Amino acid sequence: MNRNLVAPKVMLPPTLTMLCLLAMIALRLLWPGPVAFPPLVIWAGLPLILLGVGINLVADGEFKRASTPVNPLETPQHLLTAGIFGITRNPMYLGFALVLAGVWLMLGALTPLAGVLAFVLAVDRGYIPYEEQKLVALFGQDYRDYQRKVQRWL
Repeated sequence: MNRNLVAPKVMLPPTLTMLCLLAMIALRLLWPGPVAFPPLVIWAGLPLILLGVGINLVADGEFKRASTPVNPLETPQHLLTAGIFGITRNPMYLGFALVLAGVWLMLGALTPLAGVLAFVLAVDRGYIPYEEQKLVALFGQDYRDYQRKVQRWL
């Protein structure tokens, strides 16, 4: 394993998701800015939330069936490349982002978008590079081949 590989000193992704969600609600209540969406569009957030939760449940099930940890700070036992992992390399992060995007739509204002963007930026620039470095160290060329075939997000 690469000795330069250092785990990010950060919270676990579900905690980050919840903090972003709380920040989005606070922004809506304290500094909503202009109302961005009419009532019918607000309800479009619900299917996004359900899709995000569904993606996370499917990915979690695939981790469990493969007997490999979901926690990104633990060492994976197997490289998952099929099922939902054949569509996106990061289904859990995609699911969390979709939930936050759905909440943003349902909040109906522009300012809570900051929470969605903060989550995606933190994950894309912090969590994912660490995880990818770890997976290359563990699975080598198999992971590099997977990276070439499947997109990071979609």
